Amino acid sequence: MFLNSSRSTCFDFCPFYCWRVNKKPALTITPYTRSAPREERYIDEPDATLHVHGFYDGELQKTLTKLDDVFKRLIDEMQRQDLLKEVNIILAADHGHAQVGGMKNIVCVPDYVKMDRRRVKLGENSIYTHDKAYAQEIYNNLTKAVKENGLKIKVYTKNDFPNHHFYKGRSSRIGDVIVEADVGYVVDLSCTRILLKWYNSTIYEYANNTIYNSNHGQDPANLEMNAILAFSGPDIGSNHK
Repeated sequence: MFLNSSRSTCFDFCPFYCWRVNKKPALTITPYTRSAPREERYIDEPDATLHVHGFYDGELQKTLTKLDDVFKRLIDEMQRQDLLKEVNIILAADHGHAQVGGMKNIVCVPDYVKMDRRRVKLGENSIYTHDKAYAQEIYNNLTKAVKENGLKIKVYTKNDFPNHHFYKGRSSRIGDVIVEADVGYVVDLSCTRILLKWYNSTIYEYANNTIYNSNHGQDPANLEMNAILAFSGPDIGSNHK
C-alpha cells in the first residue's frame, strides 16, 4: 500500500498463522502505519501449503478460502477507516508453482556428479566456488550426466545464463554453475536416492513412489511459473492498455 510521502516504510513479514484470520482483522491501522508512505505485508501462503501438499489433496482450496477471508478483512478495515480513497493497493506474488510428477522426478545431483564440499558452497540452484577451473569441471561433468542419463535439467555457467532471467550485470548474485529443473521436476544439489529412501516426512510416500508437493524455481517464461499482479487505488488509472 502506497501513500505519497517521504517518511519511512513499514514492513512486516508474517507467517500465515499470525494473521489470525479467525479472530481479528488482517490489518490494524495504527498511527505508525498510517504515517508510513508504504506499508508492505507478506504472507507465506499459498506457497507453504503447496510445498507440502501440492495442488490435489484439498488443502490448497482450504488455504485459498482463508486468504479470501484475510483480504476481505483487510478491505473492510480500510473501508471502515475511510482509507480506500487515499491508498493505492498492490497485490503481487513473486512466482508460480508446478506439481512435482513423482519421486522419479527428483534429480539428486550427487548421484551423478561428485563435488568436493570443501571447495564449493551450495545454494538452492547454484554452485559457488572461487576456483574457476573447478567450476568448469563441475559444469562439464553435469552437462555430461544430463546427456547420458536424460536428466530433465538445464546447466549453465554464470556467463551463459539467459538474459531473460534479468541477472545480466549482477553476476555476484548467482552461482558459478546454475542448475534449473524442467517444470514438474525438482533438482537437489545435496540429496541422494539412498537418503531420500530413508527420509521420513508427510511429503513423500515411498510405498507407491509418489510425491505430493509442488515446487518453483523454473524458468519464469514457463506459464506455470507466472505470478500475479493486481492493483487499485486513486492514483491508478483505468481502461489503459
